[in-house]
Amino acid sequence: MTEYDSNDYEDIELICIDDGRPFTWSALDQAYYAERGYNDPKRCPACRAARRAAFEQARREPHEEHKITCDECGAQAIIPFKPDLTRPVYCTVCYRKRQRDSRAG
Repeated sequence: MTEYDSNDYEDIELICIDDGRPFTWSALDQAYYAERGYNDPKRCPACRAARRAAFEQARREPHEEHKITCDECGAQAIIPFKPDLTRPVYCTVCYRKRQRDSRAG
């Protein structure tokens, strides 16, 4: 693995795609990103933190649940979306089995 030195970089100013404000991308951060193969940041640190917090909050919120009867095996199951009744719905076991079968064949 190549070792990156922050002396190879200079601080640069970027524009945040969320709030349009300029922010400084330090030479040290550039070396860190390069070492790990990350893309250049598109958001300032404050917007990145807000986006991360919103994502974490959404993960903690309860998701909608709908009870169904599996169209393949007849088992009762709970799915995270409202079925539209135009296509079959499957329990987790049957859904995964169908996925494996479709990849195999």
